[in-house]
Amino acid sequence: MNKQTKRGGIALRLILYFTITLATFAVIAGILFYSIISKLNLDTSRDTMIRSATSIASSYSVFNDDMGEGHGHESGKGEKQGYGIFAALAGSLTDSEVWLVAQDNQLIVPEHGGSSFSSNPLPEGAQEIVSAAFGGTATAGEYYSEILGKETITAGAPVTSADGTVEAVVLVNAPVQDVTSVTESTIRIMAICFAAALAAGLIAAAFLARSFTRPLIKMEQQAHSLAEGDYEAKSNVKRSDEFGSLASSLDTLADKLRLSAQEQERYQRMQQDFFSKISHELRTPVTVLTGSLELLDQNIVTDPEEVASYHRELYEESRSLERLVADLLELSRLGNTDFSLTKSEVNFSDISADAARTAGRLGAPKNVDVKFSSDTPFLPFDGDYARLRQMLLAVLDNAVKFSPEGGTVELTQKDGVIEVRDFGPGIRQEDKDKIFDRFWKTEGPSNPGGTGLGLAIARSIADRHDIRIVVPDTENGTIIRFILPDRGPSELNS
Repeated sequence: MNKQTKRGGIALRLILYFTITLATFAVIAGILFYSIISKLNLDTSRDTMIRSATSIASSYSVFNDDMGEGHGHESGKGEKQGYGIFAALAGSLTDSEVWLVAQDNQLIVPEHGGSSFSSNPLPEGAQEIVSAAFGGTATAGEYYSEILGKETITAGAPVTSADGTVEAVVLVNAPVQDVTSVTESTIRIMAICFAAALAAGLIAAAFLARSFTRPLIKMEQQAHSLAEGDYEAKSNVKRSDEFGSLASSLDTLADKLRLSAQEQERYQRMQQDFFSKISHELRTPVTVLTGSLELLDQNIVTDPEEVASYHRELYEESRSLERLVADLLELSRLGNTDFSLTKSEVNFSDISADAARTAGRLGAPKNVDVKFSSDTPFLPFDGDYARLRQMLLAVLDNAVKFSPEGGTVELTQKDGVIEVRDFGPGIRQEDKDKIFDRFWKTEGPSNPGGTGLGLAIARSIADRHDIRIVVPDTENGTIIRFILPDRGPSELNS
């Protein structure tokens, strides 16, 4: 439940962040849009009303000229009556409140029905508009009209005579509410659009949040499986972004953990096998020693020849134990990374020749001839002379053991490859991977007293020098090759 809450929490936070961002954008955009639309509608209304006022003023100029031609220029009430009739007519045609201002700044307002008019003092708010119109400039503005009882937009235009004299001013009035209602309608439409966009954005946010968290959930499940020891678990996230890189890293970690677990398991098996084998190797000589000593101690064996035989047996078993303990200590030291080898620049040709001479003495009792050949008298190498000699001697000793009477062991050195070959019974194919294991040995008369650790020691020395060991197939006898690192014909000939 807690895990599900955490998984859902990320998705919810992403949706929340996206919603807040979108809503903030919508509010800011709405405010800016409202301001722009309001100003635009107001400016448009002003321009429209100025054009309307100018058109009415032009028409009235023609009307006034006609009235003057037919009846002469009457002043006073007759003139104002004409103003009132024309204003009422114009207002009915334009669906606006149309007023006229006479030269005495009296506001002529037609009564409803158009048959009469009232003369009113000019409102303070309209004085600037009227002054500009009497100056010959049509303009517009906003003010509160006490006559209409509302905020209005008023446009004023001059009524000129034939000689260009401004005789009156036409005022066209429209409630500001008419403009704001248009703006409000536009805003309502915009709000609906933003609401629809926000809903679509929420759906998109939910989809994107799910797409974002899905690989995280898969990787979290993989991490949990790895913590439980399931190193085969994979995230199966195939992406080319940072999620893909993280998933690939987790898969790599899983592979390394799997290999590490396999290595740990192998090491544990090796450890158990080692203790089992060492227990077996120690039990036999200890049992022999204990039994023989008991017989001698209790005077059960009294015949001098038998006593001497028991003494020889005790000696041989003691030597066997000594060799076993020495080899075990040697392997332990070589396997310890803190145990440093005394490395220096040595001539591998000298090491090979030295090992061959010693092996020749080992083969003398069986008349085994150890032959050494090299393509170069000087093969430089950075290593421990004594340990490298021990490595070759372990393999040579094994080759001598399994060589027939009067046989031959060959030690060759060419192009950085050292090869030991005997012509004995050879190694079975299934045993090639085992010959360097600890305590592995061939049982029989050819290997009396062998500990099964000699070749294991040789491999440990080779590993410490980055020397690769291979056992190639051969029809006659056994071949073991030591391949020196970074060696080739060009170096050997230089």
